Amino acid sequence: MKPLSILAVAATASAASSGYLKLEFETEQTGHRLRPRQLPEEDLDQNITLGPQRSLYWLNLEIGTPPQPFRLQIDTGSSNLWVPDSGVRQCRNECPGGYFTVDESSTYEVLNPSNPNVFEISYLDGTGASGNFFSDAVTIGESTIDPGVMAIGLATRLQDGIQLENDGQGLVGIGYWINQAGLEYLATEINSPPTLIQALKQKGDINREAYSIYLNDVSNGTGEVILGGVDANQYSGELVALQTLQDPSVAGLIEGLANYTHFEVAVTGIFIDDENGQRLLTEPGFAEPGLLDSGTTITYVSPSLYRTIAQGFGVTNPGIIPCEYRNSNAALVFQFGGEGGPEIRVPLSALIDLDDTSPDNYDDGTPSCYFLLDQFEEPYVMLGNSFMRSGYFVYDLENHVVAIAQASPNATKDDVTALPASGTEIPGCTSTNTYTINSRAATPTVEDVITQPVPDSAGASPTPTFALGDTSQPQTTQSGSGDSGGSGGSEDTGGGSSSAASAGVDAAVWKMMVPVVGVVASLMAL
Repeated sequence: MKPLSILAVAATASAASSGYLKLEFETEQTGHRLRPRQLPEEDLDQNITLGPQRSLYWLNLEIGTPPQPFRLQIDTGSSNLWVPDSGVRQCRNECPGGYFTVDESSTYEVLNPSNPNVFEISYLDGTGASGNFFSDAVTIGESTIDPGVMAIGLATRLQDGIQLENDGQGLVGIGYWINQAGLEYLATEINSPPTLIQALKQKGDINREAYSIYLNDVSNGTGEVILGGVDANQYSGELVALQTLQDPSVAGLIEGLANYTHFEVAVTGIFIDDENGQRLLTEPGFAEPGLLDSGTTITYVSPSLYRTIAQGFGVTNPGIIPCEYRNSNAALVFQFGGEGGPEIRVPLSALIDLDDTSPDNYDDGTPSCYFLLDQFEEPYVMLGNSFMRSGYFVYDLENHVVAIAQASPNATKDDVTALPASGTEIPGCTSTNTYTINSRAATPTVEDVITQPVPDSAGASPTPTFALGDTSQPQTTQSGSGDSGGSGGSEDTGGGSSSAASAGVDAAVWKMMVPVVGVVASLMAL
């Protein structure tokens, strides 16, 4: 079995006076899947690690007095910090990432004693969690948020998904405050407690409710999340700010709150860049919301666009592609914000999973791997980690913009600047793109995921229609400026990072972990 890429973190928490909190991570190789609570002792003091067998990223923090350690999934697509209760059925044999024992913390306080079960959250893979809200001390890096500040979800019940068993993995959402489960109760009964990002700003550890994400290639072994800061060495070309799209479905839902729920930006073109040059795959005038979501492993597009891309790359059902195709220099180029807007070049290698991950080889013995792009029923683009590893992203929750640029692979030197406490400046950002979408589809739900059965055999080897070149051996990677006006190619920032679950589990469902219709689902569940 090929060794899995696991991220063991060498975290450095910046001093509070710097205005930002930097969390670094690096990879190490392991030949086995970590079982629940079987983290190496040296990793327990670290802040970020990559989830085993899939490209999900984790944040290590502590809750309670004395502190109880947790390893929680980082999710830009949701906003709650929640952990499983020690009494839930799934945690009787230990939960991955840890569980909370209320009797072992002297500063624990339940926030809804007369109104139980107000915490309830659901995800696109069909899993969910419900229970109560509590408050306690939260420690991340060198920063400790006092008891009584945050409202933390305590899951006393866990819901299984369509084809997934909920294993009790906790989560820390770093999205918009309005996208919290239990929002109405939090806003009216608990005086609107802050998210983790808001709490760090209120404490003075970061200057602004903003952060940057640099995932990098999993196999390259480095990457970081900077809360409140930007690192100029982690991107190439221009850093361009995109307007976050408003969500009309929440207009007037809660008085005084803006209509921003997710980090959605306007995707206005997708190109193929192969040996025959760069060509547009989308129709003229194409404009769809694109959700930037670190909590999703793969990238999703509409069915017609998926068919074009799958046929071009030689993808067969259910989303399987020859592993050797990662040697191609071909790439998808995503354009944002209309003509002349910024572009992110995603090499084909970033869209191909690790070797030995699909159920079987092709009939001629060619090794097959899962293709890390799939389809929704709705006209909507979900940009998961298979896309995000090729880009650099600055999320500014206060000014409702996301700045993007082509990632600089293997950046090793730091050039971090804290975002100013006031104003709209993002250090290094050269322009702001104001393109928006006025008419848009609703955020997809679990019913919109198109799933297909996993066959016993991968079938016959495919014949791609894109010009992939010689894929029998690695080719010289393209390079470029990565500026906002062109494809700005980059070195291979993919390499395949996630692995499918055991044979028989549909890849599309297994790899997803994103909220269902955001705040609307959260409020309807109350």
